[in-house]
Parts: sequence; structure tokens; C-alpha cells
Amino acid sequence: MQFILHNYNCRLASKCCCPIAFGCIRVYSHALVMYVAIRLLLYWQHIALASSYRIYHVQNGQMQVLSTTADTLFRIRRSSLEKDWLAVAPIFGTQLGNRSYAINYLNQQVGCYIQQFTATAGNNNVLLQLQLGSNFGIQQLQFEKVKNGQATMLSSISNITGNNFTAEDAQPLSGENYYRIKITLSNGSVVYSNIETVYIPESNGLAVYPNPVALGQPIRIINTMSGEFPIAELYDFTGRKIRSTALEGFINTVNTAYLHRGIYLLKLTQAGKTISVKKITVL
Repeated sequence: MQFILHNYNCRLASKCCCPIAFGCIRVYSHALVMYVAIRLLLYWQHIALASSYRIYHVQNGQMQVLSTTADTLFRIRRSSLEKDWLAVAPIFGTQLGNRSYAINYLNQQVGCYIQQFTATAGNNNVLLQLQLGSNFGIQQLQFEKVKNGQATMLSSISNITGNNFTAEDAQPLSGENYYRIKITLSNGSVVYSNIETVYIPESNGLAVYPNPVALGQPIRIINTMSGEFPIAELYDFTGRKIRSTALEGFINTVNTAYLHRGIYLLKLTQAGKTISVKKITVL
């Protein structure tokens, strides 16, 4: 089911399609993509043989009947709701059908505004592509790169006239790179996309991260090399070999739980030849 905030003075925006399940009956609802802060419009597709529908909301910690309607549209002021959770059940004559899952309507915006967001590794860059389900009410779009919980802007678009947008990260880091979309609506609300992750190997086909690494956090090694599996050997600063691991997968891990805080050397070899030696700091 799709729950939409509706401004009755605005023109209709484009549509999106989201699933809803009434027990074993699965249908699709087409909902108008709009957002204001006063009224809420619930819209679902008619179910065969249903004579009416019962709307539920959360009151005093339990699902309670809010209203019954023969229509597939229901309007309500947000201020009359105690919580942000709603559900609907069909009525077949005198028999009540299975109630839908309760859904927080405040979480429904992302799926309608952001239809698809992808991040793809290229030649020394990452291509970001965004397809909107609707551009109605969007004031600004931002492509962001996230590192250590902090976001930096890669591109900002204020004149939103289409539904397809692209951006580029021309300087991705070796290892994991994280990206997201930030949408600012005309009423000041902000919607974020899910975070997309891209793995970037070094020029030798390997990537080691994070570095420094927190004690107990695994060291990840990305292997895109062809041929014989590379070997990762971890040494302490006295030259004592602590561990040797064959990099048999795309993403490999080295456990640091048994280490002590300090400096280590990670030696990467293939077919007896040294590819690289990296200094690893365990915090």
C-alpha cells in the first residue's frame, strides 16, 4: 500500500507503483506522488468482491478502527493521527478480510521519488545514475559521497526539469566507496536514498582497507587479479610472520581480533613474486 501526503490545491503529479498484500491477495496500488504537511491521502486498488474497506490506525498502543469507506480513497488530517502507522482491510459483505501490514507512511517517499539509483565503477572513476519516479515538489538534488559517516557533495542540481540525472566521482578511493542521493523538497523536508557501494581495486588488481583499522575490525582485501591466487602474509614489526592467507575470493578478510595495537606489515605475493608491501596500523 502507498500512503501519500496530498495538497488539494496542487495539480496531479506523476504516478508510481507499489505492492500491497491483503492476506493471500496481492494487488498493486498506483499512488499520486505528492508531499505536504497537512492532509494525507490513502489510495489503493479495488479488490474484487469487496464491498467496503476498513482503515486502521495506532491508538493507545494498539491498532484501532479509524473509519470505514466504500471508496478506494481516504482523506485525513495528519494532526488527527496519534502515530504514523496505518493499515487497511477489505470487507466482503459482512465478512472482514485479512488486514494489510501496518506501514509507516513517512517512510514511503523514498520509493516514489527515487525509482532507481546505481553506482558503477568505470575507468578510474565511478558513474552515478539516478532515475526519479517523480520530480514534483523537489527543490534540489545532490549526489553525495559518504566517508566515515560524513557526506561530501559531488554534484548539486537545482533546476529539476527531468527524471534522469548523472554525476561522476573522478577520484574514487581504493577499497569501498559509498554514495547516496539527497533530495530536498520544497517544504524543507529531506529524503535520502539507500547507500550504494562500489569496490575499487588498485592498479595491481588488489585493494586493502580500512587502514588504519580498529582492533577487532577485519581488514578487507579485494582481489581482481587473474591467474594463481595471491597470498597475503601479515608480519609484526619484528619480522615474525603472524598469518598467511590465500586470496581465493573477490572480497577476503584478515581477522585482527588476535592482534595487539600497533604497526604491522601486509605482504601480498603471487606466484612467488612480491606485488606490494603495506604498512597496517591497528588502533
